[in-house]
Amino acid sequence: MSFYQESIFLKAIPFTPLTRCYRLVKPSALMISALTLLLFQIFDALLTYHGVARYGVEVEGNPVVLIMMQQFGIVGGLFLSKLLASLLLLFVVVSSQRITWVPYALTGVCGVYLVAAVIPWISLFNIA
Repeated sequence: MSFYQESIFLKAIPFTPLTRCYRLVKPSALMISALTLLLFQIFDALLTYHGVARYGVEVEGNPVVLIMMQQFGIVGGLFLSKLLASLLLLFVVVSSQRITWVPYALTGVCGVYLVAAVIPWISLFNIA
């Protein structure tokens, strides 16, 4: 469906929760960035679990996640931190309808997350 056809389609149908869901779910750079960031969250959780199981809790570089792991255990702390990050991501995606620079910022966050969270764990496993 072209942009012109899509705009006619959305104007012909009154604004309902269904059309709002269509606008939120249609593939876009924002959704691709959000799904990529969610995938990085999953990779980071798995790599963090294996790294902490191998080297101990002290190897975690994020002090907030470290405190959560000390308070709730490794799995509980990781689950809680990734749940909070995913809820924040959902809030950002929903609020992006009003804030135009959010898709660009989310793409930048994906790059920072890859460099700061995923690559260090992978390099640590390759060295050891």
